[in-house]
Amino acid sequence: MIRRAAGALCATACLVSGAAAQGVKIVKDIRPSGGNSNPSNLLAIDDTVFFAANDGSSGTELWKSDGTEEGTVRVRNINGGSSSSDPEELYDWDGTLYFSATGNGGRELWKSDGTEPGTTLVKDINPSGPSSPAGFAEHRDRLYFAATTANHGREVWFTDGTSGGTNRATDIVSGIFNSNPEQLTTAGDILYFTSLTTTLGRELFKINSAGVPSLLADINPIEDSRIDNLTALDSILLFSAKSFTVGNEIWKATGPVDGTVGLKDINSGEAGSGPQNFLRVGNFVFFSADDGERGIELYITDGTANGTNRVKNINPGSSDSEPMHLAESQGILYFSAKVSGEGRELWRSDGSEAGTWMVADINPNGNSDPEEIVAFGSGVAFTADDGEHGRELWYSDGTEEGTRRISDIVPGSGEADIAELTPAGEILFFSADDGGDEGRELWSYEQDLDPPDCIAIVPNTVGPTNANTIVFTVEFDEPVSNFDDEDDLVFLHSGTNHSTVEFDTDDDIVWTVTVGGITGAGSLGLRVQTDPEIADVEDSTGNPLATSVTSAEVFIDRLAPSSVCSSPAQQVGGQVLVTVTQIDGTGSAVLSVSLWGRRDDGDWAFIGDISGFQLAYTPPASGRYHFQTVAVDSVANSEPAPSGQGDTTLVYNQVANGPVTVTPLAGESIRFPMSSQSNVLLDFSAATPTSPVTVQRHVPEANVPPVLNAASLIDESLSIAGTFGGTVSMDWTYAPVSDDSIGGLPNTVYASGATLRLFAPMVNGTTLSVDGIDAFSDWFAGIDTPQPEYWALD
Repeated sequence: MIRRAAGALCATACLVSGAAAQGVKIVKDIRPSGGNSNPSNLLAIDDTVFFAANDGSSGTELWKSDGTEEGTVRVRNINGGSSSSDPEELYDWDGTLYFSATGNGGRELWKSDGTEPGTTLVKDINPSGPSSPAGFAEHRDRLYFAATTANHGREVWFTDGTSGGTNRATDIVSGIFNSNPEQLTTAGDILYFTSLTTTLGRELFKINSAGVPSLLADINPIEDSRIDNLTALDSILLFSAKSFTVGNEIWKATGPVDGTVGLKDINSGEAGSGPQNFLRVGNFVFFSADDGERGIELYITDGTANGTNRVKNINPGSSDSEPMHLAESQGILYFSAKVSGEGRELWRSDGSEAGTWMVADINPNGNSDPEEIVAFGSGVAFTADDGEHGRELWYSDGTEEGTRRISDIVPGSGEADIAELTPAGEILFFSADDGGDEGRELWSYEQDLDPPDCIAIVPNTVGPTNANTIVFTVEFDEPVSNFDDEDDLVFLHSGTNHSTVEFDTDDDIVWTVTVGGITGAGSLGLRVQTDPEIADVEDSTGNPLATSVTSAEVFIDRLAPSSVCSSPAQQVGGQVLVTVTQIDGTGSAVLSVSLWGRRDDGDWAFIGDISGFQLAYTPPASGRYHFQTVAVDSVANSEPAPSGQGDTTLVYNQVANGPVTVTPLAGESIRFPMSSQSNVLLDFSAATPTSPVTVQRHVPEANVPPVLNAASLIDESLSIAGTFGGTVSMDWTYAPVSDDSIGGLPNTVYASGATLRLFAPMVNGTTLSVDGIDAFSDWFAGIDTPQPEYWALD
């Protein structure tokens, strides 16, 4: 039996053991001699990660990896031999890698398409020394960067990817002196950057759509403006800067000189709020700031003063929560923050106070200090220390139960020193040191980003059935865990219920769910719960169940069918003919109908199965017989065993077997055939009913003609014994004939039957011979209008 773990966080985080969790592996021991290859400057372009590494023979050069050992190769030995080119400033521009590297001409601008022949020097910008390209930013079909030349110092340059298209864009500090441009950032059609001047210190500059550079504003004429955190919000540039009047606050620039203004004085006065950690998420920019009263907290801005506000006082009072390591995933901000009593943990925010909360208390006894937070899958990957396993790799989908440790590279409390988390497609690359023979190498975590689906739910029967237990086979498209609780299922009951559920599996893909204690009649269906707030079915990497099919309905039929032989039984010759005239399946088709019978002095007994709605039966002796049918449906629901007097009765007389004695019951209709030697004794000695008793003589239609004739009726007699204080009504009923008359008489006489009735009080021992049958003989003689006759018993 699969059992759910007690704690949601432990159920995921505590699953990891050994050197690495499922999906966490060393990609390749690039320097197998026991040294460190020291992967660094990781950059993903599509599904490939580029990085710098040292294999111990060719120095630190450009490498790439697709996540496989064979696909992890050196791109080119740029500097030749064992000397290092030390690739840095890796940047993706339209799928081509641009970077700085040291070759024969010093540190210059290079580009690569991932192949050795496609890795080339763009231009030797400074033939007399290194130009050291850095700070790449795209602007109007060009790639801008800072570079150094002997004649113009360090200025802004641009390239179109060719040597001839690589040129200097500015000479802010003319001559050999450096303006040291930094933080190149494009907002709208303008490229912004900070630059030193000979008289103003470091200030904000721009290059417009025509490629012309210019100073935007001298924000602090007295000293350096300390411009930092340049962040684009569409055509607005947001940044932090210090003025001599309001201190270090948040500013914005829209392009014109007069469009560079302070956005909001969060901490009024000269102290400033010290905005830091700017990150755009959707139509907003998050940052940290201190209003002077509540400490350093999380803020948000839409680029307007009114839209610039504190999100939440995460650490109540004046203490700092110090939001840092901001990252965005699927429109949600993730960051680390500290709260008194809870330590520094992982938080998330949608920009509202109510939507800002701690994701999980990873280290309940201290600080887990989440770092290296990057978007990955449907959440974020990061490093953290839970207090037991050292700093390891973690993943969170933004929920407490979806936050789990996914590596233990150095078992126990040791540190793997994980760094440079870089997603490339569905693989997360990073550098780590396992503390063993491999040293610091390239590692990866390949997460299954596709959530599992339930693809089939098949019951062991569809129905109808009257079973109390149904076994469902539940199949997923990959192994799942935590499928072990009734909350993981949605039951589709209609008139039914259940009391037990059991789960079992051999491979975590195909499960059996046994639903027991089923009661009621109706239907039962099943699907797997996909709401993560209710159930926690997930795959091996923690992706919650996405979709589920619904099983076929199992129809539970507990209702017995009904059958009635309401047509009177007939004696035809020496046999009794019983006809079933009504059958109701009540949910399931009737499988069989059986005939049961008993004589007055006997028990109920099975006679036989009815075929074609009729059964001919030869009783063993004369007497009054009671008949009842019992129907059984296709799921073995059966009518109750016969009881009482049955659906129909008949006084049966074996031919030439003497009179039949019948004890009447109150209100009973005694039925027997009209035929020769059909002699009946009504014995009232054992019962004296007060209700009327009807004695019916019947001529089956099947025997007309020729059985019915005057000669055959003369020998019939009716004898009465015992005392009866009621009334006896005796009917002779002839079955209607559709077209022909009987014995030549008109059809109109017999169409509704002809009846001779006798009413008389009973006298003990009286015998009645029906010699008045001459009246019937007269009918056969052609009397058109017979007259009924009445006898009084004496």
